[in-house]
Amino acid sequence: MPVMLLKSSADMCVEAPAPEDANVSLPGSFFASAISSATLRAGESGGTMSTLVIEAAHRAMHAGQTHYTQVDGTPELKAAIAAKFRRENGIECKPENISAGAGGKQVLYNALMATLDPGDEVLIPAPSWVAYADITHFAEGVPVWLPTRPGDGFKLSPQDLE
Repeated sequence: MPVMLLKSSADMCVEAPAPEDANVSLPGSFFASAISSATLRAGESGGTMSTLVIEAAHRAMHAGQTHYTQVDGTPELKAAIAAKFRRENGIECKPENISAGAGGKQVLYNALMATLDPGDEVLIPAPSWVAYADITHFAEGVPVWLPTRPGDGFKLSPQDLE
């Protein structure tokens, strides 16, 4: 694959999240308005890690699980996901048909790089994370934005795909 020059995006330019005490000011007193908003910034969620997760990581490290794993998840993780789908969702699936990743963008990147041909269109609901279009461009696809509406819960309908 030839080296490609990508145009810069807001996502590609982020080096670190803004500190919580940053003095952020937007025109029209956006943050003081009645508009409900969510902070979407790079990096950590800002929440405290679950004690169960910390203890499980501690046990795993002491058991020697300190190396890179398969890109699509360990056999144990895939078996646990299959069991969860069966138990909580009534869905039967085999572990070999499951792919787990470090995050949504990594999984999307892997999927688009493996499946797109140059010029393939990728439907991207808007609003969305800014990197989706960049990932599409990198995989030589063409992003096609599909606006969503608050009244529909920001979900696409089959008619939106026509």
